[in-house]
Amino acid sequence: MSKRTLVGMMAIGMMAGVAYADNPGTVNLTVTVTPTLSVAVPRATYAFGTLGAAVASVAAESTAVINDSTDATEKYNLKASDALGTVPWNLVASGSEGTDTYSLGAKFNATKPGDFAAVAFDMENTDVLCDGTEFAGDQDGNNTAAGVEELLWFRIKTPTSVGSTDQKTIYITITALNQG
Repeated sequence: MSKRTLVGMMAIGMMAGVAYADNPGTVNLTVTVTPTLSVAVPRATYAFGTLGAAVASVAAESTAVINDSTDATEKYNLKASDALGTVPWNLVASGSEGTDTYSLGAKFNATKPGDFAAVAFDMENTDVLCDGTEFAGDQDGNNTAAGVEELLWFRIKTPTSVGSTDQKTIYITITALNQG
């Protein structure tokens, strides 16, 4: 077989391949957007100071919680630790305070709230979702747009009696979740 015949047969084969191709061609593209979640809490520490036994105290200052993501609408999970020290205090529901047990409430509000009576303000040792009712005042930690700051207030109820008068430390964890 000559070179010309071989080249001619290849050209016919290529043309036949083109003749059977779809016209127009299609491509399916898929994409998933995962926004970068981020929360900023500029205040690293707040001190309630020295309180007596069986005392309820609302913080004098709020703690700012800022959605500092660039592209995500967020909601938050909140949780608190036991009060750690020489003799720790266990975190309990409001109204259940006793020896070495305390309660802690949290409320999103633009100004210092006076009312923390509802169970919806009780913090726990496990994540509690800010769903528009939990921890909600006139702000709620839910459906928070990028760049928005909300103010979080705390109310502590100290134990009725304590095994140690040393200073306690409570760790608050605020986790940003995708609203969608």
